[in-house]
Amino acid sequence: MAERNFAGDAGNTPYRRAMRIADRAELTGAELATIAEGVREFDSWKSPEHRAAVALEKIASKVGPEKDSAAYEAARLRRREVYALELLAAALIADDEGLEAIRESTAFRRLTVRLAGRDAPS
Repeated sequence: MAERNFAGDAGNTPYRRAMRIADRAELTGAELATIAEGVREFDSWKSPEHRAAVALEKIASKVGPEKDSAAYEAARLRRREVYALELLAAALIADDEGLEAIRESTAFRRLTVRLAGRDAPS
């Protein structure tokens, strides 16, 4: 709800701020309509799934552990460990062609570089 002054006018709404900016830039009504149409078109490109994903990411960034915390680091290392075990399991059950494909993958090369203690290639 917009704050109103004694006369009942809402002076500092987002609409009013946008109109003050448009007045300072001396935009015409046609130019404002073009900008508004572009905003509507841009907004229509976003699917409901995309909007939900963005909202969930924002919530997760506020609720989840900080990236510099010990809990975050422990979870990150656990994810890497689980990934390495999954890759190992896939390599164990793969046939010769599958094993070669696993060895050719970027993820496998990154893992072997990391396990060897060298810096990963960029």
